Amino acid sequence: MSQPPPKRPSHLRELASQPCPRCGGIYEKGAAECGTCGLIFAKMKKPGDTPGISTPAALETAWGEVMMSFSDEAAHLAFIEKCLAANNALFASQKYRKLIEANPNDELAIKMRDKIIQRVSAIYMARMPIGEEEPANGAISKLVFVGIGLGAVLGGFGLMLLSTANGKLLAIIGGTIFGISVSFYFAFIRK
Repeated sequence: MSQPPPKRPSHLRELASQPCPRCGGIYEKGAAECGTCGLIFAKMKKPGDTPGISTPAALETAWGEVMMSFSDEAAHLAFIEKCLAANNALFASQKYRKLIEANPNDELAIKMRDKIIQRVSAIYMARMPIGEEEPANGAISKLVFVGIGLGAVLGGFGLMLLSTANGKLLAIIGGTIFGISVSFYFAFIRK
């Protein structure tokens, strides 16, 4: 009959445990996940281990502040604004992506990821020139003209063979391709 392991004194338990970086709950060092919030520690990256990106110390510090007060939405928003001001939205995006990978049900991390997408989209849209149209894509133009030609040829053969069942089907298919291609021409290419 085996005996239960002896209880460690409280001061030794404190040395062998640490707070969760997400929720602050205490877990045993070496644990695979937080027993409170379910965060999987192996999926979390440590500050500064984002390859190919030089991260200013101020952003690392700001991320540390976010992790210390994870439930404070204002801290998250301030962090995102600091990253945007430093032209480093990628850093913020990767931090929240890692949180979501570690805990896919983290509503706050998902909300902040969406906020980053909204802010970056707004910044991008604000920088776009107004009133300038993008030229029609050459590949689309060629495809439309091929469709017009193919539709006309199939429709023509169908009309010549109209008295047969295949001729009627060919005429319908050719006419449909021709009609769709002409519609695309007037809708997207010729404005």
